[in-house]
Amino acid sequence: MWGVLASFGAGLLFAGYELPRLLRAQRKKEAVIFLMFLAIGITLCVLHALAVPLPSPYQWLEVIYGPLAERIFAMLQ
Repeated sequence: MWGVLASFGAGLLFAGYELPRLLRAQRKKEAVIFLMFLAIGITLCVLHALAVPLPSPYQWLEVIYGPLAERIFAMLQ
């Protein structure tokens, strides 16, 4: 439970520090991208704190590049 609260607290601190600077500088698109990445990061931290099994990044790369590698190996044989 403390991990979840710490994740949200850290996210609020980061947002409170960065967002006013971005909005003052008229960088609204960058602020939206920042908020999207912050939301993804907080979500992953909360899931990790709740001990939800998450796939490793290698598994995602296998899904994306696996079919491409198979085609390349088939062409080379």
